[in-house]
Order: sequence, then C-alpha cells, then structure tokens
Amino acid sequence: MRKVKAALAHSDEVYIFSARVCPGSDWKTAQHATQAMAEMAESSRKLFGTVLPITCLKAWDWHEIWDDRAKQVIPNTGEFLEDHIPELAAAMK
Repeated sequence: MRKVKAALAHSDEVYIFSARVCPGSDWKTAQHATQAMAEMAESSRKLFGTVLPITCLKAWDWHEIWDDRAKQVIPNTGEFLEDHIPELAAAMK
C-alpha cells in the first residue's frame, strides 16, 4: 500500500491488474468479474482515496508489474532471474 501511495504521490499511473475481472465467455464468469470489479473499486477508493483503473489486460507501455506469484524473466533470454541469484531463489521458497 505504501508503494502505491508513493507512486500516486509522484503522479505515476497505477493500475489494478487482476485476472479476476476478466469477463470470460459465459454469463456466470462475467457476473463474477463484475462483482470483483466493484469490490476492487470500492477497496481502491477506501485505501487510496480514488478508484484506480482496473484491468485484466497488460499494456505495452507499463514499466513494472507487481505480483506475488510472477517470476521475473531476464529480457530476451527466457531465463528466470532467481536462477542467477541464489539468495533470491532461497527467499522465494
């Protein structure tokens, strides 16, 4: 939360990026996505004083994506960064 507030204070664009808001191809998935979108918007308003944009699609001009599951790939190699930094690999387990 502190990082998001700091980014907003620097006038950086911040998005909420989540697969949970992907509408899918059936009404039930779309219904869940709509509910998730509403809940995220309300949480954003409460936490940050504004509703951040919410999407399930990455944009080419994003500089970073913060995620608790993603693995960083070294550009143009397909290799995971953690495989090259033993301390990082140990911390992620």
